Amino acid sequence: MRTLHVDNRWGMECVGYHAQARPNTGTIAAIQTLQKDVTRRSPVPLHLIPASALHISVFTFLPAGPPSDRVDRAWREIHSALTSQGGCDLSQTAMSILFQRIAFTEKAIILLTSEQPAVYVQMRTQFRTILESLNLDAPSYDQTHLTIARYAESGTIDDCAVAPIEEGAVDFLASFETVQLCRERLFPSLTADRL
Repeated sequence: MRTLHVDNRWGMECVGYHAQARPNTGTIAAIQTLQKDVTRRSPVPLHLIPASALHISVFTFLPAGPPSDRVDRAWREIHSALTSQGGCDLSQTAMSILFQRIAFTEKAIILLTSEQPAVYVQMRTQFRTILESLNLDAPSYDQTHLTIARYAESGTIDDCAVAPIEEGAVDFLASFETVQLCRERLFPSLTADRL
């Protein structure tokens, strides 16, 4: 048995700062086909992530929370540190990633890859060092993933209800655009401004 939780922030105004990689048009079409199949087979109702919001979170500088001048001030401090330390060259960060399976996690359905893209690992290390130098919490990343849906209802489900989906082969090569710094404004990145 596993418990699935609704994230009540869906569609809520927020502020968060991230480095995100967005899929290209062909990859979005493949993900939407997968979303339709998962929706049809899911034992719980879903909120599908819209095409415009699909992304990989390469790094979260400041997680989504209620709009706040404090968060915006913290971002200005982080951005200043990024700039003063030579920033991060994001121009060579477009890449392809092989997704191999689907997982029903506590709050979302995600696509997983077995390998961590080396350039993402390098960026995460650099960004973590900057946050730590500012005495700010730095997130840890143990898995590169892409969220395709969130739950529309909380509930408890039997593992066998999702096993056919999680155990099915996914194996598609997804292509992503250059990593961008973003300001999230509507959770979960339903509206995000590229910085």
